[in-house]
Formats: sequence, C-alpha cells, structure tokens
Amino acid sequence: MDAYIEWARNEISEVTSGARPEQMGAAPNGKWSAAQILEHLSLTYSGTAKLFERLLASAEEPQVPTPTLKQRVAILLVTGIGYFPSGREAPERVRPREVYLETIIASTLANLRKMDSMLAQAEARWGDNYRVASHPVLGPLTIRQWRKFHSMHARHHVKQIRERLATS
Repeated sequence: MDAYIEWARNEISEVTSGARPEQMGAAPNGKWSAAQILEHLSLTYSGTAKLFERLLASAEEPQVPTPTLKQRVAILLVTGIGYFPSGREAPERVRPREVYLETIIASTLANLRKMDSMLAQAEARWGDNYRVASHPVLGPLTIRQWRKFHSMHARHHVKQIRERLATS
C-alpha cells in the first residue's frame, strides 16, 4: 500500500476505533455526522477507483489538458504544500446518501484499498508522474498527486470526525 494511502487508512481506523453507532450518527445542526463524513470519503475513493478502472480498461493512453494557472496553484497548495482549504461544498456525486452505521467503516476502508490497487496498476502502466486524469476541482493530476490529494482530503475529514466524536 502506498504511504499516503496507508496513512489515510491508519488515521480512519484510529479515529473510528471504539466509536459507537450513536456517536457515528450524531451531527451538529446543518453538519454531517461522522458516518456521513466516512460515506463521503468512501464515495470519493470508489469514484477514483472506477475512474482508474475505466482508464486501465482502455488501450489508449489518457489524454488530459495542461493545467491552467489557477489549477496549478490549487494543485501546488493541496499536493505540494499540503494545505486543504475548507468551506467548499462537495460535488453532488460524493455527498452522503444512505449511511449504514454498522458497515460504513469497513466499506470506506474497502473502497480505499480498491482505489490504492487501481492507482498502483496505473502507476505500473504509466509511471507516477504522468498526468492521467482530471480531478473535478484541481484539474489534471499525476498518480502521485491523486494519492496526496486523497491523503490531504482524509486529513481534513478525520479532523472533523474527531470533533464529532468528541462532542457526542
């Protein structure tokens, strides 16, 4: 497992260790619960895994545009410096839907493992510095940048999960 992805796995496992279902389901007004945050992460992992499955199934090399200046700055902030801005609303496709408290932790970790596997296969095929796919906000990313993005994204949300579990 890649070090960035392993870090995310360890952090998710650690923050949810011993959490009770009622804690996982509790949410402040207008905010997601810890379980909903995990569902969001799970959806991002499964979405990235599916994206890379499609890319790997194609005989052609991925063709992505050159990042714009705005995208280059965003990529540098998130995957270079490690700054993950807050306050951005999640795209509809990765918003929590129906969360099953009993299985959300296991499914999140399973989707993380699947994503890691797809990224490893893509890295073996194209190398880790080849821009393979565009992130909906950041733009064209290399495989290494995809990994770092998911690590920073997990860090951002693990902090929120800690806060939710501490107050419930």
